[in-house]
Amino acid sequence: MNTHSELSKGQLKTVDAKNAANNLWKELVCDLNAAGPPSRDVLKWKKVWSDYKTHLKAKMRRNKVSISGTGGGPPSHCSLTPLEEQVSELLAMEISVSGISGTSEFGVAQLTQPSGSDITTDEFRQNEPTPVDEMPHCSRQRVAPQKKDSLLNKQVDNQIAYHKGSLKVLSEINENLKIISKCMKKKT
Repeated sequence: MNTHSELSKGQLKTVDAKNAANNLWKELVCDLNAAGPPSRDVLKWKKVWSDYKTHLKAKMRRNKVSISGTGGGPPSHCSLTPLEEQVSELLAMEISVSGISGTSEFGVAQLTQPSGSDITTDEFRQNEPTPVDEMPHCSRQRVAPQKKDSLLNKQVDNQIAYHKGSLKVLSEINENLKIISKCMKKKT
Protein backbone atom coordinates (compact mmCIF):
# COMPACT_ATOMS: atom_id res chain seq x y z
CA MET A 1 0.00 0.00 0.00
CA ASN A 2 2.96 2.32 0.60
CA THR A 3 4.20 1.67 -2.92
CA HIS A 4 0.80 2.36 -4.47
CA SER A 5 -0.76 4.92 -2.12
CA GLU A 6 -3.43 5.79 -4.68
CA LEU A 7 -4.64 2.18 -4.48
CA SER A 8 -4.77 2.35 -0.68
CA LYS A 9 -7.09 5.35 -0.93
CA GLY A 10 -9.09 3.94 -3.84
CA GLN A 11 -8.13 6.91 -6.02
CA LEU A 12 -6.29 5.57 -9.04
CA LYS A 13 -6.14 8.26 -11.70
CA THR A 14 -5.49 6.40 -14.91
CA VAL A 15 -7.42 5.93 -18.11
CA ASP A 16 -8.40 2.41 -17.12
CA ALA A 17 -8.41 2.81 -13.34
CA LYS A 18 -10.62 -0.19 -12.61
CA ASN A 19 -8.43 -2.68 -14.47
CA ALA A 20 -5.25 -1.10 -13.09
CA ALA A 21 -6.62 -1.38 -9.55
CA ASN A 22 -7.64 -5.02 -10.13
CA ASN A 23 -4.17 -5.85 -11.43
CA LEU A 24 -2.49 -4.17 -8.46
CA TRP A 25 -4.79 -6.04 -6.07
CA LYS A 26 -3.94 -9.34 -7.79
CA GLU A 27 -0.22 -8.62 -7.32
CA LEU A 28 -0.79 -7.71 -3.69
CA VAL A 29 -2.86 -10.83 -3.04
CA CYS A 30 -0.10 -13.01 -4.52
CA ASP A 31 2.45 -11.38 -2.19
CA LEU A 32 0.17 -11.66 0.86
CA ASN A 33 -0.76 -15.28 0.20
CA ALA A 34 2.92 -16.15 -0.43
CA ALA A 35 3.84 -14.68 2.97
CA GLY A 36 1.86 -17.40 4.67
CA PRO A 37 -1.52 -18.06 6.20
CA PRO A 38 -4.15 -16.89 5.94
CA SER A 39 -4.71 -17.35 2.24
CA ARG A 40 -7.54 -15.32 0.74
CA ASP A 41 -8.84 -14.21 -2.63
CA VAL A 42 -8.91 -10.58 -3.86
CA LEU A 43 -12.38 -9.79 -2.51
CA LYS A 44 -11.55 -11.11 0.96
CA TRP A 45 -8.28 -9.13 1.11
CA LYS A 46 -10.14 -6.00 0.00
CA LYS A 47 -12.59 -6.62 2.84
CA VAL A 48 -9.69 -7.03 5.30
CA TRP A 49 -8.21 -3.69 4.15
CA SER A 50 -11.58 -1.94 4.35
CA ASP A 51 -12.29 -3.32 7.84
CA TYR A 52 -8.79 -2.38 9.03
CA LYS A 53 -9.27 1.23 7.89
CA THR A 54 -12.71 1.39 9.50
CA HIS A 55 -11.48 0.05 12.85
CA LEU A 56 -8.42 2.34 12.82
CA LYS A 57 -10.55 5.39 12.15
CA ALA A 58 -12.95 4.39 14.95
CA LYS A 59 -10.00 3.95 17.34
CA MET A 60 -8.67 7.39 16.41
CA ARG A 61 -12.14 8.90 16.93
CA ARG A 62 -12.41 7.28 20.37
CA ASN A 63 -8.97 8.66 21.25
CA LYS A 64 -10.00 12.14 20.15
CA VAL A 65 -13.17 11.95 22.27
CA SER A 66 -11.23 10.70 25.30
CA ILE A 67 -8.69 13.52 25.00
CA SER A 68 -11.37 16.19 24.78
CA GLY A 69 -13.49 14.65 27.53
CA THR A 70 -13.78 16.03 31.02
CA GLY A 71 -14.45 14.39 34.32
CA GLY A 72 -12.74 11.88 36.51
CA GLY A 73 -11.67 8.36 35.98
CA PRO A 74 -8.75 6.79 34.22
CA PRO A 75 -7.96 7.90 30.65
CA SER A 76 -9.31 5.62 27.94
CA HIS A 77 -6.73 6.64 25.32
CA CYS A 78 -5.34 3.68 23.32
CA SER A 79 -1.94 4.16 21.71
CA LEU A 80 -1.62 3.38 18.03
CA THR A 81 0.74 0.60 16.97
CA PRO A 82 3.57 1.52 14.58
CA LEU A 83 1.62 -0.12 11.73
CA GLU A 84 -1.51 1.85 12.62
CA GLU A 85 0.55 5.06 12.72
CA GLN A 86 1.92 4.25 9.26
CA VAL A 87 -1.54 3.57 7.81
CA SER A 88 -2.93 6.70 9.46
CA GLU A 89 -0.20 8.83 7.84
CA LEU A 90 -0.61 7.10 4.48
CA LEU A 91 -4.35 7.74 4.39
CA ALA A 92 -4.22 11.14 6.16
CA MET A 93 -6.76 9.86 8.68
CA GLU A 94 -5.89 12.54 11.24
CA ILE A 95 -7.48 15.11 8.94
CA SER A 96 -10.66 13.07 8.56
CA VAL A 97 -10.90 12.52 12.32
CA SER A 98 -9.88 15.96 13.60
CA GLY A 99 -10.63 18.17 10.63
CA ILE A 100 -8.40 20.61 8.81
CA SER A 101 -6.76 23.10 11.13
CA GLY A 102 -7.25 26.79 10.45
CA THR A 103 -10.67 26.42 8.83
CA SER A 104 -13.92 27.87 10.05
CA GLU A 105 -16.79 25.77 11.20
CA PHE A 106 -19.61 25.18 8.75
CA GLY A 107 -22.46 27.64 9.03
CA VAL A 108 -23.74 31.02 7.99
CA ALA A 109 -21.07 33.68 7.81
CA GLN A 110 -21.53 37.06 9.45
CA LEU A 111 -22.50 39.44 6.68
CA THR A 112 -22.93 43.17 6.68
CA GLN A 113 -25.53 44.99 4.65
CA PRO A 114 -24.08 46.13 1.32
CA SER A 115 -23.97 49.88 0.75
CA GLY A 116 -26.43 50.35 -2.13
CA SER A 117 -29.10 47.94 -0.97
CA ASP A 118 -32.54 48.55 -2.37
CA ILE A 119 -34.53 47.15 0.59
CA THR A 120 -34.45 48.98 3.90
CA THR A 121 -34.91 47.38 7.28
CA ASP A 122 -38.23 49.19 7.78
CA GLU A 123 -39.59 47.95 4.43
CA PHE A 124 -38.51 44.43 5.31
CA ARG A 125 -40.30 44.58 8.67
CA GLN A 126 -43.73 45.34 7.17
CA ASN A 127 -44.54 41.63 7.13
CA GLU A 128 -42.65 40.82 10.32
CA PRO A 129 -44.41 38.29 12.62
CA THR A 130 -45.39 39.06 16.19
CA PRO A 131 -42.33 39.17 18.48
CA VAL A 132 -41.93 36.15 20.75
CA ASP A 133 -42.23 38.26 23.92
CA GLU A 134 -45.72 39.41 22.90
CA MET A 135 -47.02 35.87 22.50
CA PRO A 136 -48.99 34.77 25.59
CA HIS A 137 -47.54 31.25 25.71
CA CYS A 138 -43.88 32.37 25.65
CA SER A 139 -42.03 33.65 28.67
CA ARG A 140 -38.45 34.85 28.39
CA GLN A 141 -36.05 36.87 30.42
CA ARG A 142 -36.58 40.56 29.69
CA VAL A 143 -33.91 42.45 27.74
CA ALA A 144 -33.68 46.23 27.66
CA PRO A 145 -35.87 47.45 24.76
CA GLN A 146 -33.08 49.51 23.17
CA LYS A 147 -30.64 46.60 23.22
CA LYS A 148 -33.29 44.23 21.89
CA ASP A 149 -34.18 46.58 19.03
CA SER A 150 -30.50 46.99 18.20
CA LEU A 151 -29.98 43.21 18.12
CA LEU A 152 -33.09 42.67 16.04
CA ASN A 153 -31.99 45.36 13.57
CA LYS A 154 -28.59 43.70 13.22
CA GLN A 155 -30.20 40.31 12.72
CA VAL A 156 -32.60 41.57 10.08
CA ASP A 157 -29.82 43.48 8.30
CA ASN A 158 -27.65 40.35 8.25
CA GLN A 159 -30.54 38.28 6.91
CA ILE A 160 -31.20 40.80 4.13
CA ALA A 161 -27.54 40.82 3.14
CA TYR A 162 -27.37 37.03 3.24
CA HIS A 163 -30.46 36.60 1.06
CA LYS A 164 -29.22 39.17 -1.46
CA GLY A 165 -25.93 37.30 -1.69
CA SER A 166 -27.83 34.05 -2.12
CA LEU A 167 -29.90 35.56 -4.93
CA LYS A 168 -26.72 36.64 -6.71
CA VAL A 169 -25.22 33.15 -6.45
CA LEU A 170 -28.47 31.52 -7.58
CA SER A 171 -28.61 33.86 -10.59
CA GLU A 172 -25.06 32.84 -11.55
CA ILE A 173 -25.98 29.18 -11.20
CA ASN A 174 -29.07 29.74 -13.36
CA GLU A 175 -26.96 31.40 -16.09
CA ASN A 176 -24.45 28.54 -15.98
CA LEU A 177 -27.25 25.99 -16.27
CA LYS A 178 -28.62 27.82 -19.33
CA ILE A 179 -25.18 27.69 -20.96
CA ILE A 180 -24.84 23.97 -20.17
CA SER A 181 -28.32 23.36 -21.57
CA LYS A 182 -27.41 25.11 -24.83
CA CYS A 183 -24.22 23.07 -25.13
CA MET A 184 -26.12 19.83 -24.48
CA LYS A 185 -28.70 20.74 -27.15
CA LYS A 186 -25.91 21.42 -29.65
CA LYS A 187 -24.33 18.04 -28.89
CA THR A 188 -27.58 16.14 -29.34
